[in-house]
Order: sequence, then structure tokens, then C-alpha cells
Amino acid sequence: MSNGDQLTYKITPEVIEGIHLIDRTIPGHKLKKATVTPAELAVPGLWQKVYEETLTTAATSKTISGLDGNTAEQYKIILRAINGYSGVVNYGIRPNNDSGANYGYECILGQGSTVTAGSETAATSLWFGRAEALNQLSHSIGILYAKSGYVRTMITLGAEAIAGTTITRAIYIPSVWNNTANNITSLVIYATQANGLGVGTFIGLYKRV
Repeated sequence: MSNGDQLTYKITPEVIEGIHLIDRTIPGHKLKKATVTPAELAVPGLWQKVYEETLTTAATSKTISGLDGNTAEQYKIILRAINGYSGVVNYGIRPNNDSGANYGYECILGQGSTVTAGSETAATSLWFGRAEALNQLSHSIGILYAKSGYVRTMITLGAEAIAGTTITRAIYIPSVWNNTANNITSLVIYATQANGLGVGTFIGLYKRV
């Protein structure tokens, strides 16, 4: 291969430390070194994995710690919950494990051919889904603006109480955490009933780069 030949590198989310570039530059990146880290390979504007887990034992809550919301500024959160409780379970997110009545939301619900709306100004978490029977699913994705200096807002889309081919409810829910001062260093994803996060539940957290 001559010096004029061009090398093409396929960068995937599975890229790990220790990739050897043999003193070549990846197009679009100002890199020319023997090895690089995943952070150096991050493409601006995309999402970088912070945390992923598929539960092998049921849980009531999971805490993702070691975060820095002021640096990340935006987080994407995915919850595909499998209800491990025999009954109704609501799911929520609490930044810094704040369980006070410091949250609010406005929601639009679609159920069958009926559309309704509602609001709450003294909730105890950011709303993040609902299942209504054992082994039902709730699947939600939310974008959280995490930087302090403002109230923290999140936009969530969800499909709730899923069984077989039936999705009981579709939901669009902007929500807010009324805290402007504290840096977000952890997120607690929780269920309102014991073992509401059943075996097979998937939790994913990603930050904007």
C-alpha cells in the first residue's frame, strides 16, 4: 500500500480502548497516535453509552451514580420494564434520589380511540411508565436536560401496559424537576411496587457528546 492510499475505519459503538491506528488519521478526527480511547472516537452530536443493564433478578429500583449533569448537559434514558409485581406499577426517575413533591408534568394519553390530557404540579418523580399486571411491559424513552442553572426538563414518549399485541396506552409527557442548583450526580429508576422491575427489564443511559 502506497502513502497515497486511503484507509477507511468503521467506528461502531463496540469500539474499545486499544485500537491501533498505525500512525494514520481517521477522517473527521484530528487523531494521529498509536492508540485511542472510545471518548476520543466520539462523534459530536451522537449519544455515548453511560450505562446499560438487563436485569437477571427483579428489583424495586436501580441507581445510576457517578454522573455529572453539568458536563453531559443532556441524557437519553430508555426503560423497557417487565412488571414483576402482580398488579399496577408506575415507574419514575428521581435525580439525586429526590423523593419530594418537586416535580410536575403535563400529559397526553391515547387509549383505543380516546385521547385525554392531564397534569400534576406536586409529583414525587419524573413519570416514566406504567404496567398493570404481572409480566406486562412498559417501554419509555426520555430526553433529560440535566445542566443546573435551570429547572430540569424531560420529554418522554411511552407505550404502557403492553401484553401480546395490545398496547393499552400511548403517552406523551413533558415533565420537570423544580431544582435549579444541584448538579445531577445520580439517577434513580424506580417502581412503585416491590420487584416492579422484573427479570428481563432493560435500562439504558446515554449522554450527548
